[in-house]
Amino acid sequence: LMCSKLFFFLTACLCWSQAFAENDIVSEMVVTGTIINNKSVFENIPRQSLSADEINSIHANTVTELLRGIPGVDVTQQGGEGGLTFVSLRGGDPNFTVVMIDGIKVDDPTNSRGGGYDFAGLDPLMIETIDVFFGSFSAVYGSDALGGAISIKTKGSSSSLKASGILEIGSRDSRAAAMYLAGPVTDSISAGISATSRDSDGGKNGDSIDRQQLRIQLSNNDKTNSNLNWMVSVFASQAEAESYPISSGGNQLAVIRDTDRREFEQLITGGNIEWSPVQHWNLQLSGGWAHYEEQNISPGIAAGVFSGVPPLESDSEYERGNLIFSNSLSLNGVLDLGFGAELIHEQGQIKSLIDFGFPIAANFTHQRNTWALFAEAAVHLNKPLSLITSVRRDDTEKLSSTNGRIALNFNIEQSASTISLIYSEGFKLPSLFALGHPLTGNPDLDPESSRSYAFEFRQPLFNDQIQTAISIYHNRFKDLVDFDANTFSHVNRDSATTKGIDASFSAKLGSSVRFRGSASYLHTKVSDGSRLERRPKWKGAMGLSWQPAEAWLLTLQGNIKGDFYDAAIPTGEVILDGYTHIDSSIQWQMTKKIQLKLLLKNAFDNSYEEAVGFSAEDREARLSIIVAL
Repeated sequence: LMCSKLFFFLTACLCWSQAFAENDIVSEMVVTGTIINNKSVFENIPRQSLSADEINSIHANTVTELLRGIPGVDVTQQGGEGGLTFVSLRGGDPNFTVVMIDGIKVDDPTNSRGGGYDFAGLDPLMIETIDVFFGSFSAVYGSDALGGAISIKTKGSSSSLKASGILEIGSRDSRAAAMYLAGPVTDSISAGISATSRDSDGGKNGDSIDRQQLRIQLSNNDKTNSNLNWMVSVFASQAEAESYPISSGGNQLAVIRDTDRREFEQLITGGNIEWSPVQHWNLQLSGGWAHYEEQNISPGIAAGVFSGVPPLESDSEYERGNLIFSNSLSLNGVLDLGFGAELIHEQGQIKSLIDFGFPIAANFTHQRNTWALFAEAAVHLNKPLSLITSVRRDDTEKLSSTNGRIALNFNIEQSASTISLIYSEGFKLPSLFALGHPLTGNPDLDPESSRSYAFEFRQPLFNDQIQTAISIYHNRFKDLVDFDANTFSHVNRDSATTKGIDASFSAKLGSSVRFRGSASYLHTKVSDGSRLERRPKWKGAMGLSWQPAEAWLLTLQGNIKGDFYDAAIPTGEVILDGYTHIDSSIQWQMTKKIQLKLLLKNAFDNSYEEAVGFSAEDREARLSIIVAL
């Protein structure tokens, strides 16, 4: 409570301490990591980013492959492309991360994973950029941002004509295609349309995925009225996937050899309108609506060291709508200010039939409304020193939470170094599943909470030819929601601490060679003495590209992961060996508009397990042709 009052007091003082100034408000329609619609403020927020060029060079089949090389991100792909994914930011649970597509939250709190997003629902060929924000971020994003946020921007509209297409085939019965077309529709409207299709089958783990996606975006392109900007978009996805159930032991140990079968659909619509009544004042009204449906047929898991899981069939549906009104002001060249309000409506339902030897229906419907007020101030105290402070209050019918964030940035002009000190708070409302499930739900659950401390140091060298960064962090999570076997209910009980160091390095070696590398150390501790699974103490990544001639590019991508704890029903808790995974590619620019890529996944055909009993896929060759007009 004391910290929250401090945030309110500090933000209020900053709001009234300065007069109007000459800062420009950016025209970007989606700003992430900050409430303030100002590019200079966004650039001062520590984050890890993947640009469009970096995404293209990784040649990923899944979004998790894009995230693997980012320091501080732990990724587990359970089996092949059809398996469930596990993404942890600096040791937090997967459901501690807010995932946004084009500024709209896509986490689903009706699932049994506590709301963790399944990245199988998004194709990497659709993505333009990714930003990862670490630490508690509820002062900006509200509920769920205990450990951070992943913001994904897809390919959208453009004021200039762009067109491209991709066809891809793989040696393991995989196929993919994508197209992107954007440009002006009229003198005042621009449009963009992108579509992907992917079909992958024949993996070791009996998994497969068949997915189609479409995104359409319209935005204004009227230079005569630069004070008014608007954008609307629609994203639709449908997929069918198969894989062994989570914790079943996979292709090696699962006693029941049938696979989970999932069908899921998602529809995301969003839009916003910006108006600048005067030069230094920006008003924005934005909203989004997301709808998810999933049908799941699971064969169950036979008992082993742990108790088994009965077969079940379930249909789930979740809707989330939100409306945000915000203001951005630039004051006196010293202060940028943002404030506003948000209204959120959520509704989820599950219809399921569980086979305990006799069928039991487990159906529920649960809804929730959240009202929020927020404010943020960015103060440029002098040229090298800046301060960003944020505060947000969220209220539901039963629960409320106030959270803050303070980031102090010091830019040393002589050496171009940047030092950041960050303190932040977060909270997570109980998932609709944990609250409302008729067998295990507990309507009296408290929100989970977190506090994060971080030190960031970034140093460019040799005229930005070399970039280095190091982060030291400490996260504390409290009132964690867990299933209690004695009461057969979800309860608040555990607390956990994660702390560690992330370091990264990138270099341009002449005009033809690029290198990047990272290393991470993570220490975790749970109050009840248990261990957090799938979090190695040590991991690293590297990427190397070489352009021996103008038309040729060779790349090498590698990930190294140390030993880690995992658990499955057949085995109980075990330690899995670390592993190295390397991909390589060669690209040939045949003509100005046509490019060929040959990719080797798991180039050295290494054998390892990312989850107990789930064998890594063997070496695979993929050939792509890219046409850009």
